[in-house]
Amino acid sequence: MKFSETFVGRAKELTVNKSRLESLLVGTPFVTSVVGDAGIGKTKYCAVVMQMATDFGITVVRSVSSDHGGVGSYWLWRSVFLQLGIPNPFDFDRDIALLSDPVLRSKQELLVFEEIIERIRGASRKKPILIVLEDLHWADEGSLRLLSEFVSNLVDASLGVVVTYREQFEAHSDGAKRALMNLNRVSESETIRLEPFTELETLEVVKAGLEIADQESVTEKSTDVFKRSGGNPLFVAELVQTLKSGESSRLSATVQMVIDERILALDPETVEVLEICSLSSVGIERSIIELVAESESTTLDDIDRAIDEGVRRQFIFQRRDVNGMFEFRHPIVREVIESRIGTRRRSQIHARYLKVLKAKYRNRLQEHSEELVFHADRARPLVKNVEVASYLILAAREAMNSLSVKKAANHYTRVIELSESGVIDGSLAEAMRGIVVAGSGAGRDSEIARYFEQTFRYYVREGMIDLALEVAQIRFIDTEGMSGGIPVYESALELVDSGSRIDANIMGRLARSVGMILGDYPRAHQLLEQAVEIARRLGDLNLEMQLCGDGVNVAFFNGEYRDSRSYSFRVEELADRTSDPLSESGAYLHLGLFYLATGKIFEGIEYLKRSLAHSVLSNLNERISSSHKVLAGAYIRICEWDLAREHVALALELFPFDERVLALQVTVEAMTGEREAYLSSLSDYFATEEHRRDSGEGSSARYLSMAARAISDEATATEIERSIAAIGLRVRSSRLLSSASLIGRACLALEGHEDEPVRLREQLLLEQLPDMENIWLPGLTSLAGMVAEAEEEFNRLIFLSAESGHAFNEAWLRFDYAAHLVRHSEGETVIARAISVGRRIAAKSGIVALTEKYDLLEKMVAGSKKRTAGLTRRELEVLRLVFSGKSNSDIADELVLSRHTVVRHLSNVYSKLNVSNRSEASKIAVDLGLV
Repeated sequence: MKFSETFVGRAKELTVNKSRLESLLVGTPFVTSVVGDAGIGKTKYCAVVMQMATDFGITVVRSVSSDHGGVGSYWLWRSVFLQLGIPNPFDFDRDIALLSDPVLRSKQELLVFEEIIERIRGASRKKPILIVLEDLHWADEGSLRLLSEFVSNLVDASLGVVVTYREQFEAHSDGAKRALMNLNRVSESETIRLEPFTELETLEVVKAGLEIADQESVTEKSTDVFKRSGGNPLFVAELVQTLKSGESSRLSATVQMVIDERILALDPETVEVLEICSLSSVGIERSIIELVAESESTTLDDIDRAIDEGVRRQFIFQRRDVNGMFEFRHPIVREVIESRIGTRRRSQIHARYLKVLKAKYRNRLQEHSEELVFHADRARPLVKNVEVASYLILAAREAMNSLSVKKAANHYTRVIELSESGVIDGSLAEAMRGIVVAGSGAGRDSEIARYFEQTFRYYVREGMIDLALEVAQIRFIDTEGMSGGIPVYESALELVDSGSRIDANIMGRLARSVGMILGDYPRAHQLLEQAVEIARRLGDLNLEMQLCGDGVNVAFFNGEYRDSRSYSFRVEELADRTSDPLSESGAYLHLGLFYLATGKIFEGIEYLKRSLAHSVLSNLNERISSSHKVLAGAYIRICEWDLAREHVALALELFPFDERVLALQVTVEAMTGEREAYLSSLSDYFATEEHRRDSGEGSSARYLSMAARAISDEATATEIERSIAAIGLRVRSSRLLSSASLIGRACLALEGHEDEPVRLREQLLLEQLPDMENIWLPGLTSLAGMVAEAEEEFNRLIFLSAESGHAFNEAWLRFDYAAHLVRHSEGETVIARAISVGRRIAAKSGIVALTEKYDLLEKMVAGSKKRTAGLTRRELEVLRLVFSGKSNSDIADELVLSRHTVVRHLSNVYSKLNVSNRSEASKIAVDLGLV
């Protein structure tokens, strides 16, 4: 039996018992005492030991003490006799009870014990015996006396004894002390104290019980189970069962019953004190509990006795590191005790906690504001909302001081929720400003933009100009914030001292919003240059660097790549002077993007690697994620799929729901033909919120378009169309977004979706995109029927892609070129050569999806060949003119060809149709439906 695999966390202890059982087979007796709290796994442990003994061929008998009381003497042993087939030497109840004289009773009892022991020893001579006696803490005194005598007479007998009991058992009675003393005197005696599961052992149980593949989800659930159970195996098992049933917050009946039984054994005063302890916000501080409980007409002596009983009964324990501090032994016990408190009494206790803590921390309220919020919030309606809000403000300030911005935002949000009048006052304005400063949460951009404007207007109205200007310098990166910020920034510029640092700062904010929301690059550029000039005059390198960083983003967003590069070089120079890795990382990032856009892909990747290295030094996860994101996109361009996957995975480790990274993941899996991985990543992408997918660059239209070309998927096409519509609603003239929309439309058109290729081509040309960003243009030109122009565009872009190392671009351009040749019925040989070269490039690039598309293209070629009898487009034109009665000279004039070329084409027609003259050619053309 592989006992180490039987259940979690007891392999070491079971090894001890396995060794004892092996010794028992050769006549060496032993005693094992298994000690632990209720639910720690003593019964389960014994079951495994019993199974091991049975496997060894040892006779196993088991008896359990009764916890109901009122049972006869020696109850624990009756079952042992029954299982061993040994008749009772006499009637315990009749004979022993008659001996009322203690001396006579003791002598008679000893005689009976000797007879019992001899009978069991005799049975063990035939076959080794293991006797398991559980729950000695409930055993009657007679059973304990027999146990003491029995284990004192194990010498030379093939007898093993395993007993279980709870901690503090020796304090139960003199019989318990004597029994434990004799158990420990046996030469082969072992005491095993079962400890709670560790976090790793709890994880093992949760993983086995829930059978969830998602490691992150299992770890999260396991952490919660361990925290609530304290590692108690029974509680762990029960919590896993409730998780399986989908009722994670509910306590199972088993857990409730076990804890309720223990509570019933306590004095009522102890229960009341433990209820007060269960509502503490942190640890159980004796001095605080005494003050809170004393107001319930409980004396200090009563409280001391209650705490001592709580410790003795193992409900709570005293911390070694802090004098006078206690904790519940199992958090789940705290939950049960707390659940017993009525709503009104609960509010009263919290209100008393609040009163005691306010007095204790009167000079340090902000420092301890989390405790005050905890109790004030739960003391309502005894504590008014205004008071709760005052503590929330303190807690939010403290959180901001410690850079816990998410916690601060939550506190400020609660202040707004508790606001009863809705009229903005100082507290509400501070809360609104706090939420704006702390940053937005998912789906809150519009709300935060509103708070931004309301607080600015409030401070201006109240004459608090410094606070108004402080608000006006808040930086937004989301659309709602930048859009709502424009009127605020413009108003603030009228209030600020001209040429000051604040003036330059607000100009930069306005420039960013104007450039990225209104698409007014000339105005944005002018504002930035004015602001940069102020920063230079002030000698403020950090401000200048920040403004140039804004210039990088605004210029890039508007397709002004050379200006973006110029700003990037300035940021790089300033960052080097200020030793700012974050700014330097941003500069390298945009230089990398510039070189990618202009076709210098390997120079771009080198800059992006440097950006990542400086991002790591900055310790800012957002920038590290951005570096991984753009590197993933760069590796897609050169078809380094493993590296692309690696950077996608690293970015998702930091931000698992980043819609742009998820879209890149979809593209990677679509291109490499991993259908299941593609569907899984697409599902993850669609799980993000629509407004997130429509923000920034418009991730669906920009990134999913590539996936749509690789795999014809209706859901993907519908999402791209939705994204294009959303972009049309929210932007006026941003080149980055309008180009994303046009690229999305181009990809859909090339996959057969209806559009106007001529107009779409014209719009793309107006965007003036760099060549390597405009690889779908030749295909659109072909769809528009502009054959010669398409030929020129294909030849130029294929050459540039191959020269610059854009393997992705070259592979897709070659496919679109082959499709162009088929679409316009070019020569058989030309098409075959294009498909052959294209297949080779696709295979080399690892784009599996193109292999499937070439297969479909060849089927189209075969079908077309059948329909046209293998004639090229030009040969069909010549044949149709022959059928209409035109001479060679007429045909040459109409098609603008030489007569010699017409003769050559006509010769090819005769050969392919297997005819020898014009008349036969015309007849077969009618038969084949070619004219």
